[in-house]
Amino acid sequence: MREQKPPKGVVQGVFLLSAALLLSILRGVAGLEIEGPGGIQLSLVFMAAVPVLSFSLFLLWKIYQGREWARITQLLLFTFSLISGLGETAARVREAPYFFGLYVTETLLITGAFVLLFQRTSSQWFVER
Repeated sequence: MREQKPPKGVVQGVFLLSAALLLSILRGVAGLEIEGPGGIQLSLVFMAAVPVLSFSLFLLWKIYQGREWARITQLLLFTFSLISGLGETAARVREAPYFFGLYVTETLLITGAFVLLFQRTSSQWFVER
């Protein structure tokens, strides 16, 4: 009989990804603060952020339910996000060291989450779903 509840690693992985998503939002807000009043308009940022945030939350829910496609999609999206944010983060290290700290913490959370989500017991659970 298949296990209905996700294994501990999946629950912890989803929690870590949720925390990383929160840090990503904080990093985005910090980036707007650094840009100042001449930067991108806040309304445009929120118009783009709401669908992205909604989709990320949807993927996290699907991962929790055991959907393999969601696990792979989230891995690709977070990897792309970290790689694309590296240049911006490096450029802002001197003017905002906390921005770099957020990036490093987010990277560690994501790495830990995917280690948990792709460990043997978690992977077996996804296959069985």
